[in-house]
Order: sequence, then structure tokens, then C-alpha cells
Amino acid sequence: MAPAMRELSNHPLRLLSLDYFDMICGTSTGGLIALLLGRLRLSVPEAIDKYRLLAKQVFSEKKGQGKDGIFKASNLEGAIKETVEWKLGKGYADEKMFENDALACKT
Repeated sequence: MAPAMRELSNHPLRLLSLDYFDMICGTSTGGLIALLLGRLRLSVPEAIDKYRLLAKQVFSEKKGQGKDGIFKASNLEGAIKETVEWKLGKGYADEKMFENDALACKT
């Protein structure tokens, strides 16, 4: 981690991306990053670490030729649920993600 990033991540106030943005969105990789930063309220260093794990799970196994899409959707779904449960708790991968939270950034 870069020295400036390390200094920011240890700052006592520890502002998050959602403290600066009303909405974070994206598609594909950007959507995963939006989920990590906006909905799950991870710091940038935490999001980078989690994204690296997600990318290995999601983008490492390709589908066979002639199939729709390049990567398996089931790997993506499993990796996202695992990450959500890591942050929100076991069994909350579905309903907690859809709760209206006034403090959360829109994703």
C-alpha cells in the first residue's frame, strides 16, 4: 500500500467514499466496486483487498466456447453473497442488501 494511502487508512476520522458521493454505480468491475464502496461501506483499502479476492473467484474460470458470456454467473453470485455475508452477517446476503438505509450511498 502506498504511504499516503496507509496514512489515510489509519486516520482517526476515516472518511469513506460514501461520505463524498450520493451515488456510486458501474457495470461489471465498476458494479463490484460500487457495491464494495457504496453499499457495504468499505474503505478504499478494504475495497481493494476484497476486490482482489472477488476477481480471483469471479474471473478465473471461463465458460466453454459457444456459451453466452465469458465467465460463470454462479461464481459471481457466490462471491458477492460471500462478501455481503462477511460484512453484514451470515444469512443476510439477500434481504439486507435491499433494505432502505438513509446513511448508505445509493448503488
